[in-house]
Amino acid sequence: MPPHPKKHHEQPDHKKDDSAALKARIKELEDGWRRTQADFENFRRHVEAERQETARFGVGQMMLKLVPILDNFRRSAAHIPADQQNSEWIKGVQLIEKQLETTLKEEGLEEIAGDGEFNPHLHEAISHEPHASIPANHIIAVVESGWKVGEKILRPGKVRGSSGISTQKKAENQSN
Repeated sequence: MPPHPKKHHEQPDHKKDDSAALKARIKELEDGWRRTQADFENFRRHVEAERQETARFGVGQMMLKLVPILDNFRRSAAHIPADQQNSEWIKGVQLIEKQLETTLKEEGLEEIAGDGEFNPHLHEAISHEPHASIPANHIIAVVESGWKVGEKILRPGKVRGSSGISTQKKAENQSN
């Protein structure tokens, strides 16, 4: 008698093993594809953020060329004769100064604070002088404003720094 034919839905053991291996391989490939897709998306976001930072820094570098003009406006304003302080012409020049400052800030530049404690990451000391009322390592005056874009320093502020009360003044104060 011929062997009994197997039922159609039954599979030999080796075919079951092949099917399980194929399913495992498909799952492995799908997982790899998903990881690659996520890696690519992260890469795309990183490149876009870097591109924006580069563009912002480039604009900052271009705007930085205008900063010396603002510095000169400020220096000239410090020497306006008292009798011309309220002149319409002077007021017009001061409005241009303000417009330039506003443009720099609108383009992402931020002026570095020039008061308080000296910070070597933000300031460049052009002098270190004794001062009776300003404590040591604090800023006496800003000579040229500093500027940054985000956390990137474009130009440190040039400042006069205090070394505190001179030893001679301390001795005079103690003897009094």
